[in-house]
Amino acid sequence: SGDISTCIDGAAISHDALILRFNSHGHDSRLLFVNIGEDLFYSPCSEPLIAPLPGKKWEILFSTESARYGGSGTPQPEIENGWWISGRSALVMTLVENTDTKKNVA
Repeated sequence: SGDISTCIDGAAISHDALILRFNSHGHDSRLLFVNIGEDLFYSPCSEPLIAPLPGKKWEILFSTESARYGGSGTPQPEIENGWWISGRSALVMTLVENTDTKKNVA
């Protein structure tokens, strides 16, 4: 089988929240948000780890706030002016094709 190398980068985005980005050669990236504090509005988004690849966007893959796990539901965290990360939660995002033509304009 082939060698799959993985790179993990991380950053603190507040006193109570961090992000980890998992990049695997030949596989989709994953973005993990962990927020052990209160709800967080992260703006401006100056952390480059959050930037998706060209032509891609982030989509929720897993959330501890999902109603499936007894949570209150997970709204889309990426909003017009920043990111909304629910308090006391973890969120895993995956890259998908960006079909929104308004955001694909260079």
